[in-house]
Amino acid sequence: MKCHQVTGGNVAPDFAELQQFSSPLYMAQAMWNHGPSMQEKMNDLNMNYPEITGDNIADLTAYIRQATLAETEIRMSPGNPSKGKLVFKKKGCISCHIVEDNEKKTGPDLTELNLNKSVTEIAAQMWNHSPTMIEYMKENAIEYPDFKGNEMADLIAYLYFLGFEDKPGNVDEGELVFIDKGCTDCHESGNENVGPDLSNLKSFNSRIKILQRMWNHGSRMEDLLIIQNDEWPELSIKEMQDLFAYLRSISKNQ
Repeated sequence: MKCHQVTGGNVAPDFAELQQFSSPLYMAQAMWNHGPSMQEKMNDLNMNYPEITGDNIADLTAYIRQATLAETEIRMSPGNPSKGKLVFKKKGCISCHIVEDNEKKTGPDLTELNLNKSVTEIAAQMWNHSPTMIEYMKENAIEYPDFKGNEMADLIAYLYFLGFEDKPGNVDEGELVFIDKGCTDCHESGNENVGPDLSNLKSFNSRIKILQRMWNHGSRMEDLLIIQNDEWPELSIKEMQDLFAYLRSISKNQ
């Protein structure tokens, strides 16, 4: 309230201007775009940049909606992860943040963060990170990214799904897993009476399809293991990642 009013402030933008756009997604976008000018003003006033939580954004949105008594509301559409990936690249986020490879970059590795959270929680993490980012971008003459339209919603949707698929595994290590876990006992070329020749399968173009085939194959595999008096092979997360990579590499129909 020191800077913002809901009926006409003279230091910072009047929250009443946001009355029609009082949804958490729009609020997150407006706050992000306001970040650099707000930080500059707070530095002038010797004020600390406020850290916030997801609940803070939701509560602030509810307050503005009630205080301004907006007759109509304009909300963002739910985000599209595919479009969000394009926004991530277009706005230059990929220059500093790791999302798919292991190349060392300036910003945090987003694949290591838990971003499987609500819209406001992800937005709060972005907000709390912005002061460091603003300073770095100033020092390196990098333009601060503004968001328009549905871009913030799309970006948050993309960040939410970042951890849905793990990082790519190692093909060579996956081959060792395939051998060490006894997969070759049944899945070898020309041994169709026991298990299918995996190099001829057409559904290995995605990890989801590989997982589906493995799951559906489970009961038959268990029966064979009982007959052979073998134990069910357990896999670690890393072993599964590498095995997926190997299975995709041997498929003739990728």
